[in-house]
Amino acid sequence: MLCISSLSWPAERAVPLPALPILPRPEELVRLGRMLFEDKRLSADGTMSCAKCHVAKRAFTDGQPRAVGLKGQVGTRNTPSLLNIAYEKDLFWTEGSRGSKNKSAHRSSTP
Repeated sequence: MLCISSLSWPAERAVPLPALPILPRPEELVRLGRMLFEDKRLSADGTMSCAKCHVAKRAFTDGQPRAVGLKGQVGTRNTPSLLNIAYEKDLFWTEGSRGSKNKSAHRSSTP
């Protein structure tokens, strides 16, 4: 059992994290991932990359209380961190809920 101040919890996770797949050429996939992450063409109007809002030096957030997106649109929530995203099943938040029905592999069109 781990204890910090008055908080305590079991040292083992109740549900273990899934194993990540072993990739045959991880360096090539990393290079491709970085290229896509920085590609502005993937946004709805071709002006913003994922890296614009998900800044590595800020834990892959933008450090702002509310996200600012295309054409200066201010969102209703902050930019979520991408740390440990490999363990996430669903990647997009839509209308306050998270799930595969609301998930889409869409181009960035909202802040």
